[in-house]
Amino acid sequence: MKLPSDRLSKLAEHQRREELKRNLGDPPAPLFKEVRELILRKCTPAKEKQIRAIFEKQPFGELERFVTQKLLDVIKNVAKEELNSENWLHLVARLTGRSYEQLRVTLLEFLDTDVFNLSPENCISFLDPLIESWDVDLTTFGMEIVLNRRITSGS
Repeated sequence: MKLPSDRLSKLAEHQRREELKRNLGDPPAPLFKEVRELILRKCTPAKEKQIRAIFEKQPFGELERFVTQKLLDVIKNVAKEELNSENWLHLVARLTGRSYEQLRVTLLEFLDTDVFNLSPENCISFLDPLIESWDVDLTTFGMEIVLNRRITSGS
C-alpha cells in the first residue's frame, strides 16, 4: 500500500481523533430548558444575569453542572431526612398540587436521580418548593443555599 506520507499522517490523525471521541464519549446533554430556568430563577437577583450568561455560553458546562449538583445534594439530604415524615410529605404534596401517594413515588424516583437525569418534574416537586435562593462566589466557588424555612424548618 503506497500512500503519500502527508496523506498517511492525516489518516492517522483522523483515526486518533475518532478513538479519542469514542473514549471520551459524547458531551453531557444540556439540562431541560425548564430545569435551567428554575435554577436561574432561584439565583440571587444580583448574580442572575451574570450566571445566565455563563450557562448560555457553556450549555451544561462546569459551572452549570456544579451548581445543579450542589442544589441536588442539598435537596436530596432534606428529602432523605424527611422521607418518613407524613406531615412533611403532605405539606410538599399540597404545595406542588400532587397527592400524597404521587409525591411519595416521585420522591423515591428523585432520590435515585443524578445531575445528568434531572427532570422538570423533579425540579417542580422538590427544587422549587425547597430552595428559596442560592448564590455562588465565582472566585472560590463557595455556594450559599437558602432553604424555604416553612418546609425545612424541622431539618
